[in-house]
Amino acid sequence: EMHAAYREECRKNPPQYYEDYLPVFNVGMFHTGEWPATVPRRAVVHCSVGVLPNLHTADMKQRIADVLQADEALRGRVHCSYVFERDWSVLDFSHPLVTEFAACVQENGMKGGVEAMKCLSDKYFYQEMLGIPTINFGPGEIRHAHSGSEQVRFSQVTACANSIHDFLGKRAQKGQG
Repeated sequence: EMHAAYREECRKNPPQYYEDYLPVFNVGMFHTGEWPATVPRRAVVHCSVGVLPNLHTADMKQRIADVLQADEALRGRVHCSYVFERDWSVLDFSHPLVTEFAACVQENGMKGGVEAMKCLSDKYFYQEMLGIPTINFGPGEIRHAHSGSEQVRFSQVTACANSIHDFLGKRAQKGQG
């Protein structure tokens, strides 16, 4: 219910570049018990909680804590720990890194366009912690990533390499590293 309410917030007022995306709450793993004929005393559940740029991770953690505290059946019985706890990182689409790189990508015949990446990456470390403008770029389609149908066409790999080469060459010609 808490996550459904957050999704409704995002639907009514989506953050920039995320108009067609609602964050997910995915229960990915359960571990309960050690023997099939015994009722487990403990259950460990691993989840993924999506947060868009309209909310910080700390705020989502507080919402989760509030729900667990308010529910009499769960209060004191559920303990949360967080892995890969990162906030979002957004580079404005008008930034020269985005516009100049997108032009090189188009020149190399790659399909698609500039869009917000809706998954976890190391971009946060570079851009938010080190102040280095950063984009995510690569071959393949994000819908295939980490799936049983993960695939990348070799022609996409070469188009990516050519796009990077052309971008760096143009930056070098301008005297920009």
